[in-house]
Amino acid sequence: MEGVLTDRLRVLGPEHPHTLATRLDVARWLTDAGEYGRATAELYALLPEQIDALGADHPSVEATRAALSRASTQNSAAPTPTDD
Repeated sequence: MEGVLTDRLRVLGPEHPHTLATRLDVARWLTDAGEYGRATAELYALLPEQIDALGADHPSVEATRAALSRASTQNSAAPTPTDD
């Protein structure tokens, strides 16, 4: 999935709707894989770029907000490593 993102960035550019959608897909995949911190960071970076490119009321922006909420919730609920 990240290879597709690299290709879309190169071919379409960072503000193209397909590139932005792929970034959202990667962040969702990271959340599903338990990489909550990485997903949250990507979604925080993605959201203002989507708003600039698509407008605040675009359905993709709403989807990113929902994904960010999910990743943030999962991140705060994730167990932290402890030294035993």
